Amino acid sequence: MKKDKQGNLTEGTLCLLPEEGSVTQCWVWSPFGQGSRLTVSTLNTDKIFTDMPVEKARDMIAKARVMTLAIIAR
Repeated sequence: MKKDKQGNLTEGTLCLLPEEGSVTQCWVWSPFGQGSRLTVSTLNTDKIFTDMPVEKARDMIAKARVMTLAIIAR
């Protein structure tokens, strides 16, 4: 399976490029505090990601990351 990578080991994204009828999978990670990393990913069993373009999946998980940080920061 082909991959679309952006960023580096400290902060970035990785998406598996979907084949027809498959579920798009993406991960986004970034530093979180001292010596930690926050990782957010798509759920490969969620059918909403079937045949979804990588750009859209990446945008969705980036928004989920922002929401997660807002919840944690409370």
